[in-house]
Amino acid sequence: MNEWIIPFKGRYKSGAYDVNFLWQKGSTYIMDNHRAALWCWLQNISDSKKYNLLHIDRHYDTLYSQMDEWKIVLPKDLQNLSITDYLQLDFNIPGTNLRTPVIRWDNYLSLFLELYPETIDEVLFVTHMEGNNPPRWQNITLVYLWHLLKWDYLCEGDWIVNIDIDYFFCDAKKNKILMVSLKFIEVLFGIIAAKINDKTISVLTISLSPELCGGWKPAEEVCSKISEILNLPFSLP
Repeated sequence: MNEWIIPFKGRYKSGAYDVNFLWQKGSTYIMDNHRAALWCWLQNISDSKKYNLLHIDRHYDTLYSQMDEWKIVLPKDLQNLSITDYLQLDFNIPGTNLRTPVIRWDNYLSLFLELYPETIDEVLFVTHMEGNNPPRWQNITLVYLWHLLKWDYLCEGDWIVNIDIDYFFCDAKKNKILMVSLKFIEVLFGIIAAKINDKTISVLTISLSPELCGGWKPAEEVCSKISEILNLPFSLP
């Protein structure tokens, strides 16, 4: 069964606080940015198990700038919140009368590492090394593009896999271009599909990040290819 957890609002700006859609089939979720990823993970993991995390993303997504303030206002039963309540969590910016959302597209992962360390074992980061802060985790492996298809990193354990399509794009002067072939994407997501089928992957989250892929069209084209490989009936209206 597949469903729109957040119905598609339109091809609008996908900023730090905006979520234009969230779609689910089983333990796979697709969204326009990763702000909702933490909520998706919490719907599929158990606090009695350990998980490995694979993060494939142009950015670290591990902002720590106001971690103490964020942690104070987040409820202990975060996993029990509806997606609406999760997205509406906010806090007062120190020294101001302004309130702003707690969970952003660049801190959901640092919050996960801070709030749920007992559920996490190995962490693998495949990034362009962009972002305000690198992850603070003692058991982390940095993986490079040219190793991504060769290393059987998903060979055992239970995995959380988090992928941002912006990883596959790079800057070319003022444009964003796809820096890998569709064959590369086909092989990579063929591996992921097999690991979903054999239950090695407990939850998969995919973000389009259209602004960082040169727009909605190129992001959707890559997502369409990924959906085909994963046998997902996903497309935007």
